[in-house]
Amino acid sequence: MQRLKPLAKQVMVITGASSGIGRETALQAAGRGARVVLTARDGGALAALEAEIRRNGGQALAAPADVTVAAEVDAVAERAVATFGGIDTWINGAGVSAYGRFEQMAPEEFRRVMEVNFLGQVHGCQAALPHLRATGNGALICIGSALSDRAVPLQSGYSASKHAVKALTEALRVELRHEGSAIQVTLIKPSSFNTPLFAQAVTHLGVMPRPMTPVYDPAIAAQAILYAAEHRVRDLCIGGGAKLFTSLEATAGPLLDWWLARTAVEGQKTNRPKSATAPNNLCRPIPGMGHVRDDHGGRRFSLYTSARLHPRQTVAAGATLLGLAVLKLARR
Repeated sequence: MQRLKPLAKQVMVITGASSGIGRETALQAAGRGARVVLTARDGGALAALEAEIRRNGGQALAAPADVTVAAEVDAVAERAVATFGGIDTWINGAGVSAYGRFEQMAPEEFRRVMEVNFLGQVHGCQAALPHLRATGNGALICIGSALSDRAVPLQSGYSASKHAVKALTEALRVELRHEGSAIQVTLIKPSSFNTPLFAQAVTHLGVMPRPMTPVYDPAIAAQAILYAAEHRVRDLCIGGGAKLFTSLEATAGPLLDWWLARTAVEGQKTNRPKSATAPNNLCRPIPGMGHVRDDHGGRRFSLYTSARLHPRQTVAAGATLLGLAVLKLARR
């Protein structure tokens, strides 16, 4: 099958580019030579990001849009083609969240989370596919979550939306393979990351929510996403926490139920008060949130992710360590 283009030769569209992982992915991609099309609802944050990329010598186009409106997403795709001549990678990264026990959540909140996190990716895939087919190749990257495989308390709506994204990628991947297409469909399953997602979420907890541990720095997620833009990857957990979480669900679901019941409710709460009527980004962006990181800390390195992105080096290092161990035993 035809190899994917190196980043330096790619045109990349990133939804949810105004903050968090999407913003960091855009910065890293442009720094490696990709021409990036930036889309989100916050036009001011996108304009600032476009200017930053251009100051650093990169090529970028800010194209504000609401991913819940299919016509706006289609227009982003058309602008990408008109400006840069095509699309090589499309990254569905827009997302919102809402925290609360299931019975506290309003139907409108469930609906909006699903519209942004799931239908937004449906619209992205439908906008991207005709242009990816025009080249006969390329990558369609959908950002799911470790919660695509296992839901957690206080995030029933968000977890459901990420389960739906997983189903979307699985069905679409098989349909494209059936027709003989070379378009790569990848599901990304991040752990918890230190982004503004939590500060912008609806909360019925009475306090600001926080990410479940372990928490990682967004730079790790961006590196993994860009790896998927150049390599044919079916799905990719980011962070050892995500891999452990999904593996436990597959092998020891009842044990994971027990552990989450004991730790996950209080583990997602800060001690900072926040009411259910406080500003949130479900229906409109919050000004001033156009940054990559928040204040939840975050590991700067993931051994699991590093091994996943550098398999040859990992095998070589493992063989070297094994050889040294054998030599040491032989000397004894």
